[in-house]
Amino acid sequence: MKRKLLVFFSVVCLALTNNVFAQSSSSRDTDPNTLDINNTLKDNSGNDLVTIYPNPARSELNVIFDSKLDIRTIAVYNLIGKVVSVFRVTSGTSARLDIDNIPSGIYFIRLTDSQGKVAATCKFTRQ
Repeated sequence: MKRKLLVFFSVVCLALTNNVFAQSSSSRDTDPNTLDINNTLKDNSGNDLVTIYPNPARSELNVIFDSKLDIRTIAVYNLIGKVVSVFRVTSGTSARLDIDNIPSGIYFIRLTDSQGKVAATCKFTRQ
C-alpha cells in the first residue's frame, strides 16, 4: 500500500539582517496522510524589508527594499533552482523587473547585497 505525504509551506519573504527575528509556527494534522506546516518570519520592528507587487505578475514585477539591505543584484530562479534572469540594481531602493520573457509559473527572486551575500528571497507567480 502506497502512502503519500503532502507538505505545504507558506513563505512570503525572508530577510537576513542584523535585526532580531521572531518566529511563529503552527502545525495542523487533519489527515494522517497530510501534514500542514505554516512558518513565518517577521521583523520585530514591524517593518517589511522587501515588498514585491503585483503578485501574480504578468510582464513586470516591482521590488521595493529597505536601504539598509544595500541591494546590488536581483536574480530570478525557477523551482528547480536554475537562474532564469539577473537584474543589476545601480541605485535606490526599488527595481522594476521585466519578466515578459519568462514563462508562466512559480519563481523566486534572490536579492544580493554589495558584499555578495543573499539579503532576502521572495516567491512570486508569473501569469
